[in-house]
Amino acid sequence: MSALRAFIAVPLPLDAIQVIRRFIQAHEADLTRVVEARFVPATNLHVTMRFLGDTAPELRFAIRDVLAAAAREIRPLAVRIAGFGAFPNVQRARVLWVGFDEPTGALERMQRAIENGLVDLGFDAEDKPFRAHITIARVKSTRNVGELSRFVETHRDEEIGATTLSEVALFESRLRDDGPIYRALERCPL
Repeated sequence: MSALRAFIAVPLPLDAIQVIRRFIQAHEADLTRVVEARFVPATNLHVTMRFLGDTAPELRFAIRDVLAAAAREIRPLAVRIAGFGAFPNVQRARVLWVGFDEPTGALERMQRAIENGLVDLGFDAEDKPFRAHITIARVKSTRNVGELSRFVETHRDEEIGATTLSEVALFESRLRDDGPIYRALERCPL
């Protein structure tokens, strides 16, 4: 059996998807004036905990066990969806995102537990620090860095909405010409 292109993420409930879509719709014209980007379809919005890449299918249930152990330590999380930014930075933007305010640190603790469990399974340790965010667009090119910088500064701390996160999941990503299709393989409640 061929490898799965996999990642671990916290799926968003419908209320969160709706407020993020409203934010995007309210600002899409301004953003497309300053960047050429592909916006993420609502069905693909999520909080990535760890990208795994090509993964042996036989690891699926071991990964599920890592997720279940990490999720058992966390209660459903009330979070504020707030803030807007670009990765790696505004001058070289490749991703536009909205962020989270989750003051208890539980999301980061869960991510660390997942990371430790994955390393125990033989995955390489992640070399980038975790920053909870939702990718809303993938930037192909920036038309006006100055205007993008002003937009980010204006919306950096904007309150977008609130929600409760209640599960973590192992996803498969199937690449297609019109964008990836994500399918949850294993779900673990918080």
